Amino acid sequence: MKKISDEQKARKVFLAFERVNKGEDVEKVIEELKRLTFPMELDPADVTLFYGFLLLAEQDWNYGPQGCKTSNVNPPREFLMRFIRWLAQCDYGDIDRIVRRAVGKESASKKYSIPLDELWG
Repeated sequence: MKKISDEQKARKVFLAFERVNKGEDVEKVIEELKRLTFPMELDPADVTLFYGFLLLAEQDWNYGPQGCKTSNVNPPREFLMRFIRWLAQCDYGDIDRIVRRAVGKESASKKYSIPLDELWG
């Protein structure tokens, strides 16, 4: 919804995920997003990043060395990051296919392993 209502601001949210994924302090990045507003949104941008960060942490916890499951990607949060990157690059009609794959525990294509900050320059 954010991407549809303001693609440039949505890019900032997607890039914030990359920053957190690369180890930047999540609280600092969340604070920066508090100023972003969208014409259409269910949650503010900072809440979106916070929820996403929790899911990334869950991936690392459950699928990391101490976890009870094994991951096909390293670090385990890369599984979710590939879906986030796919969402950032997709067309509006692709959302159903993306969600179906994620819920079915199928990996997103390896082409989404390229960080968005590198892709978008």
